[in-house]
Amino acid sequence: LGMNDAMLSLGELDVQLRLSATIQMERPDVVVFDPFEALVAGDANLTPDVRQTVAALNRIVRQYSPNAAILIVHHSRTGAANLKMGLDVFNSGNFAKGAKLRAAS
Repeated sequence: LGMNDAMLSLGELDVQLRLSATIQMERPDVVVFDPFEALVAGDANLTPDVRQTVAALNRIVRQYSPNAAILIVHHSRTGAANLKMGLDVFNSGNFAKGAKLRAAS
């Protein structure tokens, strides 16, 4: 792995092939994609691009590890104040698309 491996786009065939080869070799029980945004083929704020990327990840993992748990970490929060917001399960605005933008307004 090198520095370029921190920003992999599933829009690139080489990245898909490398990920597939790794899953085939390791046959993991759990696969974690963090940060998800680094893998999105296109714009992470566009639903079709995100759906296409999730479908590609699912297809690649399921090919060799059909029962693996897939964990996608996206827009994770840091800091004590953000942790409190994340624990507020009754405030759906904390989890909505673009919630950070609305909170900043």
